[in-house]
Amino acid sequence: MEVKEVFVAVVGRYRFCVLAYDAASGELVTRANGNLEDRVGRATDNGQIGVIDPEHRLIGLHLYDGLFKVCEAFLLRTIASTAWRNI
Repeated sequence: MEVKEVFVAVVGRYRFCVLAYDAASGELVTRANGNLEDRVGRATDNGQIGVIDPEHRLIGLHLYDGLFKVCEAFLLRTIASTAWRNI
């Protein structure tokens, strides 16, 4: 499967999904999904912020005050369940 673009969405209650367009079949394919909720911290007052590095290796998320979560990015397959917290 040749992937041209990947879309990452974080929605209410900290659920996320990674969608990719499969050019061969002409369909959207779910590459990964899950929950980013953390038991530590208070939801940010200024809105959630997400960033992906240019080489698509890491995803950084500011979802809670005083907490920046870094996840290993997907290698066109899945997002690692391991995330690091940096306070």
